[in-house]
Amino acid sequence: MHLRKAGAGSEAAFLALVDRHHMSLVRIARLWCEDLPRAEDSVQRTWVTLLRTLARFDDQSSLKGWLCSALIRILRIDLGPEHETLFELSAEGAIPAVDPERFSPPGDRWEGHWQRPPVDWADAVPGSAPTPEQRAIIERVIAELPHSQRVVLVLRDVEGLAQREVESALGVSAELQHRLLHLARSRVRSALERHHAEVRTS
Repeated sequence: MHLRKAGAGSEAAFLALVDRHHMSLVRIARLWCEDLPRAEDSVQRTWVTLLRTLARFDDQSSLKGWLCSALIRILRIDLGPEHETLFELSAEGAIPAVDPERFSPPGDRWEGHWQRPPVDWADAVPGSAPTPEQRAIIERVIAELPHSQRVVLVLRDVEGLAQREVESALGVSAELQHRLLHLARSRVRSALERHHAEVRTS
């Protein structure tokens, strides 16, 4: 609705779009650009690009996915060829998603099976928002993730982009995206599991 009105020249509708998506775009920009003013500038240029191309926007596309793709193209130009490796995602050298010691070792009758499986969190309510303490843990773990994992986790789980939108924005295969997302999610879950174990024993 706001997009159609903005395309028809409504300033209020365009400002509503900015209000809805601007902070998400800044968070995305800072995955590659730590300097906040520079990240803000790239986001502003993304909005200008949207204004110039509204007439050609495909209504079947996700606006957020389109904005993300446009922003990443602008960031690649702004940061230059010397920073191109920041946009090349890889799972090479990744730490195992789960501590190998939690599985039965090679040669064991139950090789590869869980010895210490994930546990349910007694105080967790399905669909409930994280507590402030849990949110702090999640944010810390995300900040410590390898860059490739952090990028995919933020785009998929924090910003809510679909798999195909991340494929388009980053030029990453579905297989690699799935592996990076699994590794990142497992790291976050392990941290929360340790937190709940400490709460139960305290």
